[in-house]
Amino acid sequence: MFESDEHLKLQDNVIDEVKKLGFAKHTFSEVILTIKYEDIVNLAPIGVLLLGSNLYCKIYSNSKIYRFFKKGIRDCVLNITDDPIMFYNAIFEKRKVALAPSSLVTSPRVKECVAYVECRVDYTEDRRECMDVFMNPIFAESIKSYPGTYKRAGPAIIEALIIYTKIEHFKTVDRVKAEHFFEKIKTFREIVYHSSTKKEYRQTIDEILKMSEAILRS
Repeated sequence: MFESDEHLKLQDNVIDEVKKLGFAKHTFSEVILTIKYEDIVNLAPIGVLLLGSNLYCKIYSNSKIYRFFKKGIRDCVLNITDDPIMFYNAIFEKRKVALAPSSLVTSPRVKECVAYVECRVDYTEDRRECMDVFMNPIFAESIKSYPGTYKRAGPAIIEALIIYTKIEHFKTVDRVKAEHFFEKIKTFREIVYHSSTKKEYRQTIDEILKMSEAILRS
C-alpha cells in the first residue's frame, strides 16, 4: 500500500523543520534523548545524524539506554538545549530533570529545552558492542525564537560529558583511546576555566574530570 500524498507532505514538512534545527548528514547534533518503557523513563545525551528521512544514533551496549531499546522501545524524544548543566543532569542528576508530556509520543519531553523532535523508532540493528537506532521524526517544535552569542565554556562541558560516557566502554576494548579521552577532558577543563568564572561551570567540569579518572583507574 502506498503512502498518501498528504502523509508524505506532512513528513516532508517535519524533515524541513528538523533541518532548520541543525540536524545534518555529516555532523552529529548533540541532544538529550528521552525514552519510556512502561512507567520507567530514562534519558541520556546522544549524538544524532540525519540520514535521508531518518534520524540515526548509535547506542553503546554498556548503557541503560541500550537495555531500554532491547526491550522494544517504539518512540522517543530528542530534546535540544545548549545548557551544559542540563546535559550534566541527564547523566549524573536525573532526578533533577523536570519532564513534561509530549504531543504525539509516549516518551516525555525535558522541560525548558529550546526545541523538541518527537520520533517513532523505525528499526534497530544490534551489533553486540553497540546498537544502531533509526528514528522517524513525526513532530518538531522550536521554543526559542532568537539567537544567542557563542560561549566556549558550555560547549566544552558538553564535549567533556560526551567523552566521559565513552570511557567506560573503551577502557576495556582500547585502553590507549580511553587514556586519550581522559587527556581531552583535561583540555576542556582548561577551556572552561579560561573562558568563564561561573562557579557552577567550574564545579561541573571538575566533577566530570574526577569521575572520569575514577572510571579509568578502577
